[in-house]
Amino acid sequence: MSAAGWFYVQDDKRLGPVGVEHIVHLVVTTALPPSALVWRQGLREWTEADHVPEIAALLPPPLPP
Repeated sequence: MSAAGWFYVQDDKRLGPVGVEHIVHLVVTTALPPSALVWRQGLREWTEADHVPEIAALLPPPLPP
């Protein structure tokens, strides 16, 4: 399990710190959109979750059209 150092925005509120697995769980269960903003120390700015390599690598591939 990863260290709880991630923050995310949900319903206009900044939440965290949580582990990366928690963010992935929220996205996979559709409680959080993949475009939700996330941040941890070391990132320059808040970034969409599916644009962060260490989160994107844990997300399932999108469904085909």
